[in-house]
Amino acid sequence: MEITPPLATRPQQLHISELADNWAAWGYHEEQHHLILVAFFESWRTVRRITSAEYGRLAKVLNEHYRQAVFPPDAKDNPYIYWLAGPRRLPQHSFIDSHEAFNQRYLNQFGPLFDVADWLNEFRHDSKRAIDKLQRARAAQNLAANPNAPKRLTHGEAGALGGRGHKASDISKCNELSRGNAAAYRVAKLKEAYPEIAARLATGEFRSVAEAERAAQGITEGLFKLRQAWRRATQEERNKHWAEIKKEMED
Repeated sequence: MEITPPLATRPQQLHISELADNWAAWGYHEEQHHLILVAFFESWRTVRRITSAEYGRLAKVLNEHYRQAVFPPDAKDNPYIYWLAGPRRLPQHSFIDSHEAFNQRYLNQFGPLFDVADWLNEFRHDSKRAIDKLQRARAAQNLAANPNAPKRLTHGEAGALGGRGHKASDISKCNELSRGNAAAYRVAKLKEAYPEIAARLATGEFRSVAEAERAAQGITEGLFKLRQAWRRATQEERNKHWAEIKKEMED
Protein backbone atom coordinates (compact mmCIF):
# COMPACT_ATOMS: atom_id res chain seq x y z
CA MET A 1 0.00 0.00 0.00
CA GLU A 2 1.45 3.33 -1.06
CA ILE A 3 1.54 6.02 1.65
CA THR A 4 1.51 9.71 0.86
CA PRO A 5 4.80 11.30 2.05
CA PRO A 6 4.57 13.24 5.33
CA LEU A 7 4.50 17.00 5.42
CA ALA A 8 7.84 18.68 4.95
CA THR A 9 7.56 20.61 8.21
CA ARG A 10 7.07 18.77 11.49
CA PRO A 11 4.74 20.82 13.74
CA GLN A 12 6.47 22.45 16.68
CA GLN A 13 3.34 23.85 18.37
CA LEU A 14 1.29 20.92 19.52
CA HIS A 15 -1.81 22.38 21.13
CA ILE A 16 -5.14 22.21 19.33
CA SER A 17 -5.56 25.99 19.70
CA GLU A 18 -2.42 26.55 17.62
CA LEU A 19 -3.78 24.28 14.92
CA ALA A 20 -7.00 26.29 14.72
CA ASP A 21 -5.36 29.70 14.84
CA ASN A 22 -2.04 29.13 13.07
CA TRP A 23 -2.19 26.07 10.84
CA ALA A 24 0.79 27.30 8.79
CA ALA A 25 3.02 26.68 11.82
CA TRP A 26 2.07 23.01 11.54
CA GLY A 27 3.39 22.83 8.01
CA TYR A 28 0.01 22.93 6.29
CA HIS A 29 -0.59 24.92 3.13
CA GLU A 30 -3.64 27.03 2.35
CA GLU A 31 -5.12 24.47 -0.03
CA GLN A 32 -4.81 21.57 2.44
CA HIS A 33 -8.18 22.19 4.09
CA HIS A 34 -8.92 18.48 4.47
CA LEU A 35 -5.68 17.94 6.42
CA ILE A 36 -6.46 20.79 8.81
CA LEU A 37 -10.00 19.51 9.37
CA VAL A 38 -8.95 15.95 10.11
CA ALA A 39 -6.05 17.02 12.34
CA PHE A 40 -8.31 19.36 14.30
CA PHE A 41 -11.09 16.83 14.87
CA GLU A 42 -8.73 14.00 15.75
CA SER A 43 -7.06 16.37 18.22
CA TRP A 44 -10.52 17.43 19.49
CA ARG A 45 -11.08 13.79 20.51
CA THR A 46 -8.09 13.99 22.86
CA VAL A 47 -9.26 17.11 24.72
CA ARG A 48 -10.58 16.08 28.12
CA ARG A 49 -12.78 19.10 28.76
CA ILE A 50 -14.28 20.97 25.85
CA THR A 51 -14.56 24.62 26.89
CA SER A 52 -16.34 27.52 25.22
CA ALA A 53 -12.98 28.57 23.79
CA GLU A 54 -12.63 25.19 22.07
CA TYR A 55 -16.12 25.57 20.57
CA GLY A 56 -15.02 28.96 19.28
CA ARG A 57 -12.08 27.26 17.56
CA LEU A 58 -14.46 24.63 16.21
CA ALA A 59 -16.48 27.40 14.56
CA LYS A 60 -13.31 28.97 13.17
CA VAL A 61 -12.06 25.72 11.63
CA LEU A 62 -15.44 24.79 10.16
CA ASN A 63 -15.91 28.28 8.74
CA GLU A 64 -12.48 28.44 7.13
CA HIS A 65 -11.99 24.86 5.94
CA TYR A 66 -15.15 22.74 5.76
CA ARG A 67 -16.67 23.97 2.50
CA GLN A 68 -13.27 24.41 0.86
CA ALA A 69 -12.01 20.92 1.71
CA VAL A 70 -11.32 18.53 -1.16
CA PHE A 71 -10.79 14.99 0.11
CA PRO A 72 -8.65 12.60 -1.99
CA PRO A 73 -11.08 10.10 -3.57
CA ASP A 74 -8.40 7.37 -3.41
CA ALA A 75 -7.69 7.86 0.32
CA LYS A 76 -8.77 4.32 1.22
CA ASP A 77 -5.97 2.92 -0.96
CA ASN A 78 -3.57 5.83 -0.53
CA PRO A 79 -4.08 7.32 2.96
CA TYR A 80 -2.72 10.77 3.65
CA ILE A 81 -0.74 11.95 6.66
CA TYR A 82 -1.63 14.56 9.27
CA TRP A 83 -0.20 15.56 12.63
CA LEU A 84 -2.09 15.04 15.88
CA ALA A 85 -2.04 17.62 18.68
CA GLY A 86 -0.52 16.33 21.90
CA PRO A 87 2.81 15.23 23.34
CA ARG A 88 3.42 12.54 20.69
CA ARG A 89 4.85 13.79 17.43
CA LEU A 90 4.03 10.74 15.32
CA PRO A 91 2.34 11.10 11.94
CA GLN A 92 -1.18 9.72 11.63
CA HIS A 93 -2.89 8.30 8.54
CA SER A 94 -6.40 9.16 7.41
CA PHE A 95 -8.67 7.25 5.04
CA ILE A 96 -11.38 9.95 4.88
CA ASP A 97 -12.20 10.33 1.18
CA SER A 98 -15.33 12.53 1.13
CA HIS A 99 -17.43 15.02 3.07
CA GLU A 100 -19.92 12.22 3.76
CA ALA A 101 -17.22 10.07 5.35
CA PHE A 102 -15.95 13.08 7.31
CA ASN A 103 -19.43 13.87 8.61
CA GLN A 104 -20.02 10.29 9.68
CA ARG A 105 -16.74 10.06 11.59
CA TYR A 106 -16.59 13.52 13.15
CA LEU A 107 -19.77 15.59 12.89
CA ASN A 108 -22.20 12.87 13.93
CA GLN A 109 -20.98 13.43 17.49
CA PHE A 110 -23.24 16.51 17.38
CA GLY A 111 -26.19 14.45 16.11
CA PRO A 112 -27.32 13.56 12.57
CA LEU A 113 -29.36 16.79 12.41
CA PHE A 114 -26.26 18.95 12.87
CA ASP A 115 -25.80 21.24 9.88
CA VAL A 116 -22.53 23.14 9.54
CA ALA A 117 -23.99 26.14 7.68
CA ASP A 118 -26.94 26.52 10.07
CA TRP A 119 -24.76 26.29 13.18
CA LEU A 120 -22.18 28.75 11.84
CA ASN A 121 -24.94 31.20 10.95
CA GLU A 122 -26.32 30.92 14.49
CA PHE A 123 -22.79 31.27 15.88
CA ARG A 124 -22.25 34.52 13.97
CA HIS A 125 -25.46 35.98 15.37
CA ASP A 126 -25.07 34.78 18.98
CA SER A 127 -21.96 32.71 19.66
CA LYS A 128 -22.77 32.11 23.33
CA ARG A 129 -26.25 30.77 22.55
CA ALA A 130 -24.97 28.57 19.70
CA ILE A 131 -22.25 27.05 21.90
CA ASP A 132 -24.66 26.54 24.79
CA LYS A 133 -27.18 24.73 22.58
CA LEU A 134 -24.50 22.45 21.18
CA GLN A 135 -23.10 21.69 24.64
CA ARG A 136 -26.54 20.91 26.06
CA ALA A 137 -27.45 18.74 23.08
CA ARG A 138 -24.24 16.71 23.42
CA ALA A 139 -24.73 16.35 27.18
CA ALA A 140 -28.31 15.15 26.73
CA GLN A 141 -27.26 12.72 24.01
CA ASN A 142 -24.51 11.30 26.22
CA LEU A 143 -26.87 10.92 29.18
CA ALA A 144 -29.45 9.13 27.05
CA ALA A 145 -26.81 6.84 25.51
CA ASN A 146 -25.22 5.93 28.86
CA PRO A 147 -26.76 2.67 30.15
CA ASN A 148 -25.18 3.31 33.56
CA ALA A 149 -26.63 6.80 33.98
CA PRO A 150 -28.29 7.08 37.43
CA LYS A 151 -32.07 6.92 37.76
CA ARG A 152 -34.29 9.58 39.25
CA LEU A 153 -34.34 9.83 43.02
CA THR A 154 -37.51 9.43 45.03
CA HIS A 155 -38.31 12.08 47.65
CA GLY A 156 -37.06 9.74 50.35
CA GLU A 157 -33.80 9.01 48.51
CA ALA A 158 -33.26 12.70 47.78
CA GLY A 159 -33.81 13.58 51.43
CA ALA A 160 -31.40 10.91 52.63
CA LEU A 161 -28.72 11.85 50.12
CA GLY A 162 -28.99 15.59 50.68
CA GLY A 163 -29.23 15.53 54.44
CA ARG A 164 -26.83 16.96 56.95
CA GLY A 165 -23.36 15.45 57.06
CA HIS A 166 -23.19 14.49 53.39
CA LYS A 167 -20.53 15.65 50.97
CA ALA A 168 -21.12 18.49 48.55
CA SER A 169 -20.83 16.04 45.64
CA ASP A 170 -23.68 13.97 47.11
CA ILE A 171 -25.85 17.06 47.48
CA SER A 172 -25.06 18.10 43.89
CA LYS A 173 -26.07 14.63 42.67
CA CYS A 174 -29.25 14.90 44.72
CA ASN A 175 -30.10 18.24 43.09
CA GLU A 176 -29.48 16.92 39.57
CA LEU A 177 -31.60 13.79 39.99
CA SER A 178 -34.49 15.17 42.02
CA ARG A 179 -35.22 18.49 40.30
CA GLY A 180 -37.59 18.67 37.37
CA ASN A 181 -35.54 21.20 35.37
CA ALA A 182 -32.17 19.41 35.58
CA ALA A 183 -31.07 17.64 32.37
CA ALA A 184 -30.05 14.46 34.23
CA TYR A 185 -33.48 14.29 35.88
CA ARG A 186 -35.38 14.93 32.64
CA VAL A 187 -33.38 12.36 30.66
CA ALA A 188 -33.82 9.79 33.44
CA LYS A 189 -37.55 10.48 33.37
CA LEU A 190 -37.65 9.94 29.60
CA LYS A 191 -35.81 6.64 29.99
CA GLU A 192 -38.38 5.45 32.52
CA ALA A 193 -41.57 6.66 30.84
CA TYR A 194 -40.62 6.81 27.14
CA PRO A 195 -37.64 4.51 26.49
CA GLU A 196 -38.15 4.66 22.72
CA ILE A 197 -37.92 8.46 22.79
CA ALA A 198 -34.82 8.28 25.00
CA ALA A 199 -33.25 5.88 22.48
CA ARG A 200 -33.89 8.38 19.68
CA LEU A 201 -32.39 11.14 21.83
CA ALA A 202 -29.28 8.99 22.30
CA THR A 203 -28.79 8.76 18.53
CA GLY A 204 -28.98 12.54 18.18
CA GLU A 205 -32.37 12.58 16.49
CA PHE A 206 -33.48 15.44 18.75
CA ARG A 207 -31.61 18.71 19.17
CA SER A 208 -32.43 19.01 22.88
CA VAL A 209 -34.10 17.31 25.83
CA ALA A 210 -37.02 19.70 25.40
CA GLU A 211 -37.55 18.57 21.80
CA ALA A 212 -37.52 14.93 22.94
CA GLU A 213 -40.03 15.74 25.69
CA ARG A 214 -42.33 17.38 23.15
CA ALA A 215 -42.12 14.32 20.92
CA ALA A 216 -43.09 12.16 23.90
CA GLN A 217 -46.21 14.33 24.29
CA GLY A 218 -47.05 14.00 20.60
CA ILE A 219 -46.16 17.62 19.84
CA THR A 220 -44.40 17.92 16.48
CA GLU A 221 -41.83 20.65 15.92
CA GLY A 222 -44.16 22.22 13.37
CA LEU A 223 -46.97 22.46 15.93
CA PHE A 224 -44.54 23.77 18.55
CA LYS A 225 -43.31 26.54 16.25
CA LEU A 226 -46.89 27.38 15.29
CA ARG A 227 -47.81 27.78 18.95
CA GLN A 228 -44.72 29.92 19.54
CA ALA A 229 -45.62 32.18 16.63
CA TRP A 230 -49.21 32.47 17.89
CA ARG A 231 -48.05 33.54 21.36
CA ARG A 232 -45.76 36.21 19.86
CA ALA A 233 -48.40 37.52 17.46
CA THR A 234 -50.35 40.69 18.18
CA GLN A 235 -54.13 40.57 18.48
CA GLU A 236 -54.45 42.15 15.04
CA GLU A 237 -52.19 39.47 13.53
CA ARG A 238 -54.16 36.73 15.28
CA ASN A 239 -57.47 38.09 13.99
CA LYS A 240 -56.14 38.28 10.44
CA HIS A 241 -54.72 34.76 10.59
CA TRP A 242 -57.91 33.35 12.08
CA ALA A 243 -59.95 35.03 9.33
CA GLU A 244 -57.72 33.40 6.71
CA ILE A 245 -58.17 29.99 8.32
CA LYS A 246 -61.96 30.35 8.42
CA LYS A 247 -61.95 31.39 4.74
CA GLU A 248 -59.90 28.29 3.84
CA MET A 249 -62.32 26.09 5.78
CA GLU A 250 -65.31 27.61 4.01
CA ASP A 251 -63.69 27.13 0.60
